Amino acid sequence: MKPSDLTALNETAQRISIVSSSVPLESCPECGTSEVRLNRVSRFAGGDDAYYVACTICEPRQFPDSREDAVRDWNQRQIIDLREVLNASR
Repeated sequence: MKPSDLTALNETAQRISIVSSSVPLESCPECGTSEVRLNRVSRFAGGDDAYYVACTICEPRQFPDSREDAVRDWNQRQIIDLREVLNASR
């Protein structure tokens, strides 16, 4: 990895912070843990702040969005059983 790559990664990491949510976050749909966090990315894509929820165990996450949309989308996620999808298509 080049030094410029490390600098870019460090700058990105400094723009991400854990913030509180006024709405309770559902457990991770992948591993079931309640250890999930609402994260803020300051100046996302050079614009406004954006938010995403991420699991601290298995690390599924979302594409950054508004705070309200990130929480709503996370809380509506469901585990998709591929066996059920495949059986339904037969």
